[in-house]
Amino acid sequence: MSAKLPEKSAKLPLRSRKEAKICSNRLRIDKVYTEYPIGDYNIDAIIHRNDCTWYVVEVEERLNDIAIGQVIKYRALLYGYRKIVAKPLIICKEANPELI
Repeated sequence: MSAKLPEKSAKLPLRSRKEAKICSNRLRIDKVYTEYPIGDYNIDAIIHRNDCTWYVVEVEERLNDIAIGQVIKYRALLYGYRKIVAKPLIICKEANPELI
């Protein structure tokens, strides 16, 4: 799939050149959309990599059941609205070992 994303986007730039360089060189990320509205919800972030892989991102302080459910729901909504197949990704500082 191409790097097109839905009409409404709150795409925010990365905060510094250093962040942009890390994303493009090391992580091969070419687009980051934050607080992306889809249906009645806002996805924390949608990432597109240079290899055309999409990620639906949920960001939480601590991994929990709600975050797991949200990323699954957002992945389904993104496919339902935009026909984009995305991998789920949860970014957190800490996690209960039972959830990993």
